[in-house]
Amino acid sequence: SEAEVLHIFCDTCEAVARLHQCKTPIIHRDLKVENILLNDQGNYVLCDFGSATHKILVPHKDGVTAVEDEIKKYTTLSYRAPEMINLYAGKAITTKADIWALGCLLYKLCFFTLPFGESQVAICDGTFMVPDNSKFSSKLHSLIRYMLEPDQEKRPDVYQVSHFAFKLAGKDCPVPNLQNSPIPTSLPEPLTASEVAAKKSMTKARITDSVGPTETSIAPRQRPKAGNSNVLPLATVTPVKMTVPSAPVSNGQKGLCSSSLSLNGRGFAFTRLVA
Repeated sequence: SEAEVLHIFCDTCEAVARLHQCKTPIIHRDLKVENILLNDQGNYVLCDFGSATHKILVPHKDGVTAVEDEIKKYTTLSYRAPEMINLYAGKAITTKADIWALGCLLYKLCFFTLPFGESQVAICDGTFMVPDNSKFSSKLHSLIRYMLEPDQEKRPDVYQVSHFAFKLAGKDCPVPNLQNSPIPTSLPEPLTASEVAAKKSMTKARITDSVGPTETSIAPRQRPKAGNSNVLPLATVTPVKMTVPSAPVSNGQKGLCSSSLSLNGRGFAFTRLVA
């Protein structure tokens, strides 16, 4: 139920706040449902601090390869924030990475699956959808969307997340606002599966209308035509018959009785001799 989901999530927010609000903030870096346990008092507690660090990694400063190796070693792909995927963007990896992981965690508590799977493209775009048959409130959906903000500058901190989570649970928020973070008046709502399908259908229809149902956006290849610049036209020549007078008799030999010369259109000459 939504009450049970909020119970787990609010307890997790308290634990994360204890890390983020230390004098030197600690980043857990491996927040996921497998690391949330139920204690004997019925409260949910955070475990597995093997990935935790107080160091803020900056790819351009610490080296992209070194940061990539550390991320692969200490984090889980499905919960990684966009700044952990696209290291060449040069964004520092701070406590905001844990906020993204909290969004993935809350989504999985609700729908028993992860919002992006292991698609790095989807993670960087922040594109996910809520199932049409969701039994949870739109405010809970909006809380998920609030945390899954690709731009870490716009992503909330742990106090802002806790404020809305405890408000939904009908409880007072025990997390202090140490950074004097503002509380937005409204939160954006994520798209549902049917809305995503409709959006794709509209985009496809617009492409079809602009290109045409039987046309393509790329002109088909045409057979090259021979150029006339380097080809000489063949002249049409009418054969001409020329008569050559008979040669005089010399040294007692018979001369040529008659001779004819014919020129054809190709410029070749043929001679017929008649004794």
